[in-house]
Amino acid sequence: MKESFAQRDIFWQELKENKRNLFSFLYDGKQIFSTELDCKINSTRQTESQELTELEYFLTDSGISFKLKFKIFKNFPYIEYEAFVHNSGDSKSGIIEEIKTLDLQGIAEQAYYGVMTLPQTNFSHAGNRLKVSYYLGTFCTAHDFIRIDRRLYPQPGEDSLQLNSESLTRTSERALPFFRVDFDDLNGYDIGVGWSGGWKADFSLKSETSLINAFKYGKTWKVNSGLQRAHFCVEPNETLRLPGYFIGFRNNVTVRNFINTHRRFMLTHHAPYDSKGKLLLPPLSMISWGGSPTEDMKKSLLLCKEKELPFEVHWIDAGWQGHDGPCPHFCDLKEGDPPSDWPIRVGNNRINNYAHPNGMSEIADFARECGLKTMLWFELERCHRDCGSPIIKEHPEWFLDNQFQSLIYNLGNDEACNHITNWVLEFLENERIEYYRQDQNINFYEFWAAHDAPDRVGVHEMKHINNLYRFWRTLREKRPDMIIDNCASGGRRLDYMLATYSFPLCQSDYETFMDFNYSCLHLENFYLNEVYPLHSLISWMPNGDSYAMLSSGCGTGVASCLWHTAPALKAIPQDYDFDSMRKHLFAIKEMRQLLIDGNYYQLTKDSEDLSQFCAMQAHDEAKKSGYVLIFSRPETEDDEFIAILNEIDSEATYEVRDFASNTTSRIKGSDFRYIRKKMAKRSVLLYFYKQI
Repeated sequence: MKESFAQRDIFWQELKENKRNLFSFLYDGKQIFSTELDCKINSTRQTESQELTELEYFLTDSGISFKLKFKIFKNFPYIEYEAFVHNSGDSKSGIIEEIKTLDLQGIAEQAYYGVMTLPQTNFSHAGNRLKVSYYLGTFCTAHDFIRIDRRLYPQPGEDSLQLNSESLTRTSERALPFFRVDFDDLNGYDIGVGWSGGWKADFSLKSETSLINAFKYGKTWKVNSGLQRAHFCVEPNETLRLPGYFIGFRNNVTVRNFINTHRRFMLTHHAPYDSKGKLLLPPLSMISWGGSPTEDMKKSLLLCKEKELPFEVHWIDAGWQGHDGPCPHFCDLKEGDPPSDWPIRVGNNRINNYAHPNGMSEIADFARECGLKTMLWFELERCHRDCGSPIIKEHPEWFLDNQFQSLIYNLGNDEACNHITNWVLEFLENERIEYYRQDQNINFYEFWAAHDAPDRVGVHEMKHINNLYRFWRTLREKRPDMIIDNCASGGRRLDYMLATYSFPLCQSDYETFMDFNYSCLHLENFYLNEVYPLHSLISWMPNGDSYAMLSSGCGTGVASCLWHTAPALKAIPQDYDFDSMRKHLFAIKEMRQLLIDGNYYQLTKDSEDLSQFCAMQAHDEAKKSGYVLIFSRPETEDDEFIAILNEIDSEATYEVRDFASNTTSRIKGSDFRYIRKKMAKRSVLLYFYKQI
């Protein structure tokens, strides 16, 4: 890892000396690179874990400057920065567009396929490639979060890749804003986009235009990324936030090992910690529909307590707010019933006294008596025009309208942001709610586009995202022990900026409906464990179905929908196996801690192919312990799983516990390391192990 730090330090020194380009943009149609700007160091200071330095780049005679706030991490070979553009002049600036706050390029010096020397010449020709690994976003599909390894070659049609949000403004809808750029098997970059709106990224590996240079220097690689929409001037004394980035440097380190460096970096610097400095964890949650009456929720909580189920949080979902009256979940509806009116209630945040006559504090107090914290659903950035909220008439300037059924709350308006921040804090305090869940079930693109002036395209988005960060940062500062559940129609806002304050407890809406493939749930976790360490999905917890339960719980938490609605509670079969449910929930808690404390390894390739096994391992080196989890799908063609485990000492002895049988055996490391198991179709094996 020393070489990675050394490469990072060279990169940082070149930035400080303005000898390396980092960003670019068009200004009134002229292409400008950061190395063409005057640059100075505004401030620098050291903390225990990082160096904090602000660089400012000046565009001569324009009043425009770019302030980049850098973090140089001492324990990780990473650099990170937030970016802002400021106008110190007395008049509005020229037009800024094609703003790429990450714009890197260089010569592909590593020849992946070797070097060919042309006979009777001094020229050598390198066989180069560039591999870009990225992850599909979530679009409520069976393919959510699958990793794509795209190889670029310097040949027509194969030399470039573009990722963009198109007309989407939720950051992880099309692709997660994380990608690896690998020059070969041991060298490359780990890059994250610090932006919770629309973004794009371009990658290329192209031949030099000069034939001589093409042979002498190989191929030019480029990586750039920035705003999806940008054509704006900056008003006098105005500062606008731009996308930021982290860059991890991988030199002479395998991808497998650097994935765990990335995970540890995220858990250390982009994860929420409580008032005592302890990492907050995705909990085991029991979900109630918010429109279910308080008394029905109490019955669910009493059942959990009676059966000694180790749930940690009572999650109250949508439907608790708005006018007084029934608000059933769609699963409660009988044929011929009108649809639930919960979407119309969004934006009116008064408590529905029909369901909760004594407010939310009654059920929150009852949950505490049962040993659970309470998490409550909110959707504050959307307001249905017929919801009946008085704020629509009192402050119409706080909303953006685009002739749809819903308005969006203009969080970019500072006054509106301050109001909603204070209101949420006061509401949570008055109703004695511990945890906060924020949803976003609408795409803001059309609203922002409709309200941006022709010379201010992108400004509503920039202001909204800036104040979203300010809003969540304030919530965490005021209530540091509070979990924030980041939900946006499932995990459509998964970026490292929001990961600093929150994690998704419903990582995809794919599993919110009854008819889905449980194999796709463990596949979601299989890939998200690699790139976004804290995450959870929901499960209907089928009776005694170990395959389904462990598919749901092999991330870092799980939420049960078993008693989501009142009819579901009444319909629990007499033979429901609560012992099995309890056993699986405890296993999920044990896996959660090992996965957070340890390294993560994928044991199978092509796992999105359902004819193959899907297997994973977590290993805590400090405790010399871990788990191995293996799924044989209904479609798996082979009946024997074979793999080599990681970090197993061949000379040591391990105590291995078979989860299904709850039997323990002692196995020599040399035998345990080479795992070989016969498996039936649609079955699962889980082993916990510890070196003794």
